[in-house]
Amino acid sequence: SGSRGSGSRGSGSRGSGSRGSIRESLFGRKSGKGKDKRRSSRRSSGRSSFSSSSQKMTSFWSDLANENDLWEENDDDDRYNCCELFSAFWQSRWYLMKRNVSVLRKHPHIILLSLLVFIVFAAASMIMIAVLAQSQRDDLENERLEVRRAAEELAAQTGKFFSDQLDRAILPLFSMAQFVQELDIFHQLPNDIGLAGGKDYVGSSEGKKGALPFNSWDPAVKNGPSHRNVTGVCDEPELVERFNQIAETIKENSKMEGVLVNVQLAPQAVVCMLYPQINYEDFDPPMYMDNTGAIGHDLYNDPNRTAIAQATVPSDKVVIAGPLSLVQCFKCAVAVERAFIARLAIEIPDVSVPGLNVTDPDTGKPRVYNKWGFAVVLINWMELLNRSGVYEQFAKEGNEFQLTRTDQKQNTTTKEYYEKVVVLAESPGFGATNSRGKRREIVSVKLDTTNNEWVMHVEVGDYEMIDLDTYPEWETGAYIGAAIVSVLFAAMFLTVLLEKRLNKSVLEQMLPGKSLKLVSRGKTVVEKFDQATVFFSDIVGYTSMSQELRPLAVMKMLNEFYTGLDAIADKNDVYKMETIGDAYMVTGGAPYRCPGPEGAAKVAMFAIEAMVFTKNFKTSDGLTVQIRAGINTGPLVAGVVGVLKPKYTIYGDTVNVASRMESNSLNGRVQVSETTYFQLQQNPEWDFEYEDRGLIPIKGKGEMHTWFVDSFHPAPPNKKI
Repeated sequence: SGSRGSGSRGSGSRGSGSRGSIRESLFGRKSGKGKDKRRSSRRSSGRSSFSSSSQKMTSFWSDLANENDLWEENDDDDRYNCCELFSAFWQSRWYLMKRNVSVLRKHPHIILLSLLVFIVFAAASMIMIAVLAQSQRDDLENERLEVRRAAEELAAQTGKFFSDQLDRAILPLFSMAQFVQELDIFHQLPNDIGLAGGKDYVGSSEGKKGALPFNSWDPAVKNGPSHRNVTGVCDEPELVERFNQIAETIKENSKMEGVLVNVQLAPQAVVCMLYPQINYEDFDPPMYMDNTGAIGHDLYNDPNRTAIAQATVPSDKVVIAGPLSLVQCFKCAVAVERAFIARLAIEIPDVSVPGLNVTDPDTGKPRVYNKWGFAVVLINWMELLNRSGVYEQFAKEGNEFQLTRTDQKQNTTTKEYYEKVVVLAESPGFGATNSRGKRREIVSVKLDTTNNEWVMHVEVGDYEMIDLDTYPEWETGAYIGAAIVSVLFAAMFLTVLLEKRLNKSVLEQMLPGKSLKLVSRGKTVVEKFDQATVFFSDIVGYTSMSQELRPLAVMKMLNEFYTGLDAIADKNDVYKMETIGDAYMVTGGAPYRCPGPEGAAKVAMFAIEAMVFTKNFKTSDGLTVQIRAGINTGPLVAGVVGVLKPKYTIYGDTVNVASRMESNSLNGRVQVSETTYFQLQQNPEWDFEYEDRGLIPIKGKGEMHTWFVDSFHPAPPNKKI
C-alpha cells in the first residue's frame, strides 16, 4: 500500500527531534523536560515523512545503519559476569528442550523410529544373554506346562458336564415353541397383552384389549412397575389347562428332576403362564419354589432383564442368562432363589402380532421383529453345581477354582448396556496365598458351554506366579547393561533425526510442503486458486516510531508483536505469507485449499483476534502499538520464485485490493471488501458482526463498498445461507 511504502524520513528530520518526543506521541511515554520545541519539530517532520510516497523503507534502514550514536547501547553487550553467563546457558538449554519437545510432539514418528532402533539394537545385543538364560528355565517351564495341561483338562471336563446338562435342560424349549406355533389357542396372546403404553391391536380376542396396564408397587411380593396386570388374559381356564398339560409332559420327559424347575410362556415378552406355579417336587422339604410372583413380569420393562430379552429376539438359538435372582423368589432360600433363565424366541408365520422392538447395533434405531414372544425354562443352578462334583474334583487335584460368566446389564438412568462379570462358583481357597505367602499361578480356560461365555480360572497346585524373565540372577544385570548401551545408541539416532527434522521445518516455514517437494525436484511451482482470502496489516506510525527508537528496540518490539500474531495465525489455521517491515500478510484457502467461506472465516477470525491482541499488547519495555488491517477475497495465482533463495509468492488483483483495504482502513479496525463480506455471509458455522462503511474511493478501483468486521460467534444450527 502507499502508506506502507512512504515511511522514510524527510530531509533533515533526523536532527530535528529526539527519541522521547515520538515515544510520547505514539506510546504515551514521557520525554525529558525542555524538549517542547524539538517535539514540535518532530511532529512536522513526521507528517512530511508520511506524505512522501516516493521514498523507500530501505533508505531509512540504510541511514539508520550509518548512525553510530544509535548503536552505542550495544557496545557492552558482549561483556557478561559469571552469573549472567550461567543464566544465559540454562536459558538456552531450556529453550532447546522446549523446542525439541515441540518437534517430537508434532512428529511422533521420530520417537517411533528411535524406539525401533533401540529395540533392534537391544534385541541383537541380548540374543546371547537370552540363549544362555533360556537353558536354565526350560526344565522348570516344562514341569509347569504339564501341570497347566492337567488343569486345563480338568476345566474342560467340568465345562463339558455343564454344557451337556444345559443342552438337556433347554431341549423342552423347542418342544414348547412347536406347540405354540401349532395350537391356535396361543396365537392371539401377544395381541391381547399388547405393548406397554401402546394402543389396542386389531385382531385381539373378543372382549379384550391390548396394552395391559402395569401393577402398582407391592413390597410384600416385590411386584410392581415391572409387572403387567394379565388378569382375564393369562388365567383363562381352558388356556391354563391346555398349557399345564403340555408343560407337565415336557418337564417329565426331560428327565431333569431337580434341575429343570419351571416351564414358562412369555407372549409379547410378558410372563403369562408357568408350570408349576408352586414347585414342591424338585426341592427337599421344607423348601419349595413359589413362582406366582413372576406372572405378568414384563421383561422389556425390567432393567435387569431388558438386555438378555432383546438379545433373544433376533436370535434363532437359545439364550441363557444367570444365575440370576428370581423376581418371584423375594424370600426364597438360596438353593431355590438363584437359577439360570433360558429363553427361545418364537415366531409364528402368517400370524399378526405386535412384534418386539430391538435396537439395531449398526444404526442405533429400533427394529421390529415379528416374534410371538418367548418359551422359557428355569434351571436350578445349585442342584446343577452339586451334581457336577466340581468342588471334589478340584480339591482332589490340589487346585482351587473360580467359575465366572459375563452378563449384560442396562443402566436404569442412561439406558446404556454394560458388561458385568458374575462369579458362578468358587472354591474356598481361591485367591489365597500359598505356604510361602505368594499368589499361585492361575490358568484361565474358556468353557464350551451354551453362549460360550463361561471362564474357569484354576489356581495350579502350589506353583507360584513366577516371572521367569528374572531368572537366573545374573541375567538381570546383563540385560540392564545391554539396555543402557541400546539407549545411548538410540539417543544418538534420535538426535540425528531431530536435527534433520528441524532443518526441514525451517524449509517448510519458507515454502509449503507441496511446493517444497516440487522445488527439491527442480520443477516449476505455479498454481491457481479460485477463492482465496488475503489479509494485510500495518503498524500505524511505524516509520516515525522507528526513527525515534534504537534498532535493537525496534527489532525487539517487532519480534514480540509478530510472535504473538504467529500464534494466532497457527490457532486459526491460516498461512503466514510474509512480513515486510511493519506489514504482516496471511492467506486463507491458499496454499492449502478449502472452500471460499471457510477460508474467509479463518482469516476474519484471525484478524479480529489480532486486533484484540494488539489492544492488550505491551512489550517488555512498556511499548504499545496500533494496527489497521484489510481483507479481500478472490482468485489469485501462487508460485515459487527464485533458486538461491526460493520464495513462495502470490499474485493477482485480489492481493492489490487487499492491500488497498488495509491502506484505507482505520486504526484498530479490520476492513473487508464486498467479496469477503459475501463469503463470510455464506459460512455455515460462524456469524460475524459488521459495520457498513458504505462506498469509499479506492485507488485504481474507483468506489468500493466495504465493511468493518468487529467480532464473531458460532452460528445457530438453522442458519440460512
